[in-house]
Amino acid sequence: MRAAVMKTMPLLPFRFGFLLAALLPLGGCGVQQLADEVICTTSYCASQEEGRYIDHLTFDAADFEPEPELQNENLRLVRSVNKGMYRHDPLQSYAQGVLDRIVAAGPVPSARPRLAIAANASLNAQSLPGGLIVIHHSLFEYLKNEEQLAFILSHEYSHYLLDHFSLFDRARAYVLTAAETAMMLEASGNDEELRRMLQVYGSDILMRDLIYPSWARRKEDEADRLGVDLMVRAGYNPAGGQEYLETLAAYEEQVGRRAEIQLNKLEQEVYGEHGGEAPEAPVDPATGAVDPVGFLVKNGLSALQEMQNEVAARHAAAVERAAAVVTYIERDYEDESFRDRPGGDWAAALANSTETRAAYTAAAEVIATLESQEVTASDIARLEPKARQAVSGPTEGDSYTRLAFFSLRKAQNRLQLAERNLDIALDSDPAPSFQVVRAKADVLANRGERKAAFELLDQSAETYEWPFQAYIMMIRLADAAGEGDRRGKLVIDCAFAYPQSQYACRSAR
Repeated sequence: MRAAVMKTMPLLPFRFGFLLAALLPLGGCGVQQLADEVICTTSYCASQEEGRYIDHLTFDAADFEPEPELQNENLRLVRSVNKGMYRHDPLQSYAQGVLDRIVAAGPVPSARPRLAIAANASLNAQSLPGGLIVIHHSLFEYLKNEEQLAFILSHEYSHYLLDHFSLFDRARAYVLTAAETAMMLEASGNDEELRRMLQVYGSDILMRDLIYPSWARRKEDEADRLGVDLMVRAGYNPAGGQEYLETLAAYEEQVGRRAEIQLNKLEQEVYGEHGGEAPEAPVDPATGAVDPVGFLVKNGLSALQEMQNEVAARHAAAVERAAAVVTYIERDYEDESFRDRPGGDWAAALANSTETRAAYTAAAEVIATLESQEVTASDIARLEPKARQAVSGPTEGDSYTRLAFFSLRKAQNRLQLAERNLDIALDSDPAPSFQVVRAKADVLANRGERKAAFELLDQSAETYEWPFQAYIMMIRLADAAGEGDRRGKLVIDCAFAYPQSQYACRSAR
């Protein structure tokens, strides 16, 4: 056991809200709600009445031995689905330093969690098994001080300490990533549904909600409370937790409002095409089971609505979390909420990363614009200097910035220059994103160089934990080359690795 509690009783398994969970045989519908209604005698519930949560917990350092291999495996997963990694100092070393300070003052100072910064424009962070904590580069554009960053890192580290991963490892193969979903739609030839999906959410927001572990509401509350305890032990003012959650609440409202408006508009278009009725979900003819991939393809907007409902159900609203944190701070940390907040290291880290942060912000604008709308000539003209800024200076070889410039050149139909951006990323980025590899393979295949495309994917797939996209592309390439035996083996491997997508694996052409 990771954390031993002073008072404990077995709780029923919590609901793990995956995209289209009703279509996947994971069970547990409504179980978490039932668990929350039973008499609660856990240490978390005890701390609701009195005492700090951390004082109701004990930890065994032997359960937190460093796991570098698992951290590396999960880092490859992160690299496979994000468009790149932000690898520049001083932000990278600064954020790791804040995390190290929290760990050193916490209950398991021998733990060695590792921090990575993903190139992702949504406001979020994630914790993965083995102690890998991922934050998004855009956090530094929203946060105002080190205390807010400390709360985020303490919160994610708390998921690790509390061992909130018990179901994630078993159910990981069922998680549909944004990149995989897009690939399914692309493989079906339904580019319009892919456009609509990106219009509503954007790939970065999809990534936030679909690839990483999603906690039941209770587990988020536990991580919030222990996160406050940990940041206070490390000497921080706990008000940073309240401030971050208020920022997150404003972000969620903005994103949710935009998505709701766009979704309503697109639903009218889709249902108009189908005479006011949504198409029925297709069935996999081989198994007789409802096919979630076909459901996305044939009923995309209803699937998006289902995803919205699932995301809303599994995430506690930030405004409610902020209120709970305020109550906890007022009860147990009133004196600590008056601590000084120097902020010198925070200001220096931002000042010394101005150029790289500006480049990533410019790249994010290019990517978001090209994904979210029909691009006009005026858009292209406006994005040109942004794309050039993204690949200037220390970020000139980064996957994220070069993918932004690649996308712009592709939209301009300047394909040779577009490919040049991919080659630069592959040559210059020490850990290029799989999205760069995938884009390069697409270019090669479209030019008729199918063997080269297949070899590139085959050489790269293991490095990225064999993404679903790699399987689908290689199956299609083997099929086009008439290599039935190779295609058959890939289909079997694909279906085994991604059981929720067996139909997509078999039907890829």
